[in-house]
Amino acid sequence: MAESTPADPSKLRVSDAEREAVVSLLQTAASEGRLTLGEFSERTESVYVALTRGELDRITDDLPTPATPEDSQIATVGHSRAAAPTASRFQGRRISAIMGDHDERLVGEVPAVLRVRAIMGDVTLDLRDAALPGGRVEIIGQAIMGSIRVVVPDGIEVRSGGTNIMGEVKTRVNPGHRGNGPFVRVDVLNVMGEVRVVDDAHHKKRSKWSHWWGSDD
Repeated sequence: MAESTPADPSKLRVSDAEREAVVSLLQTAASEGRLTLGEFSERTESVYVALTRGELDRITDDLPTPATPEDSQIATVGHSRAAAPTASRFQGRRISAIMGDHDERLVGEVPAVLRVRAIMGDVTLDLRDAALPGGRVEIIGQAIMGSIRVVVPDGIEVRSGGTNIMGEVKTRVNPGHRGNGPFVRVDVLNVMGEVRVVDDAHHKKRSKWSHWWGSDD
């Protein structure tokens, strides 16, 4: 009687639990700064459409495997100082536009806090290529008769707050991946200005001072 050939593990169908385990790995990689927000978004989307283990393996083949408890203890003892966040990351960065424009695409590691001020001017921050070693970035700002616009990748969680006085605040993003994944927090004092947070699906170029003419996106 002929022996049956073992199934190729890479061709086995995956379960929802296996998909969630890979998403958890991606969340960790993003919080460590190994993936940008855009890469995290793209790979997470690929996880949920993957059918086989081989497809899942390809999504994470350039990421380290989860450490064992013994490895974690060794790493903590040997690299405790190196792993600690630098003070400069939490001191943040200041960005201002006073009667002018500031349009920037942030690439690579960004500070944990971005302090933004738009006074009769426009500030646009594109975070699609940003890496968040701490798993989050907080945008704290003031829009005084000006506009602050933040662009994030599709599927990134956004948490909005702040105070709005005779201004306009809009968050247009598709539902994010909640849990331990990276997120963007926006907290702005808006006085007769405009604050917008959009993802790829809702992002498009606009003309200078377009918020005064009622353009919508």
